[in-house]
Amino acid sequence: ADDVLRLPPRPVTAEVVARERVPDSFLARCSPVMNFAGVLTVGVGLLFTFGLGPLGLWAAVTAAVPVLARVPLRRVLRFQVPAWLFGFSALVVNLVSRPGPLLLHWGPFVVTEPGLAWGLSLAARSLAIGALAGLFVLSTDSVRFVNAALKDLDVQLKSAKPQASYIGTASGKVEPHPLAHMSERID
Repeated sequence: ADDVLRLPPRPVTAEVVARERVPDSFLARCSPVMNFAGVLTVGVGLLFTFGLGPLGLWAAVTAAVPVLARVPLRRVLRFQVPAWLFGFSALVVNLVSRPGPLLLHWGPFVVTEPGLAWGLSLAARSLAIGALAGLFVLSTDSVRFVNAALKDLDVQLKSAKPQASYIGTASGKVEPHPLAHMSERID
């Protein structure tokens, strides 16, 4: 245990965390609110995209993240694992639960044409949304995003206000509400 190299502790601040998580890149230098608006717009546009469009979007975004966000492809693909799992589960559920012309009968499971079509469509959309989420999360500093959103969207940050300044206890005593001191505005 004495031969273990001990490094001095490094102070962890929001700037250090952001610097380690989000490398300097084109997207990191863009406005985080505009990055979010772009991802949201493309996500909503996905509602009106059919056929191979969602898979094309997934491939394009997956290929663009390493270039635009300077994130290794391995990290991008690892970030998409939950979307792959969700897409696979959507495919499987739809394969065996949609009525329609029979494609395959395997034990208690019946695979239908509409089940395959719906399942593939939902799986592709899940992958595309996962890729868009990865694009945003891997390229945007969260602290900078919140600060920009508060400023650009003119959001007023207020603390939780209790409904009443005083509360009654089980013994019948009236006491100040435990959160009464938080009723002032935070600037």
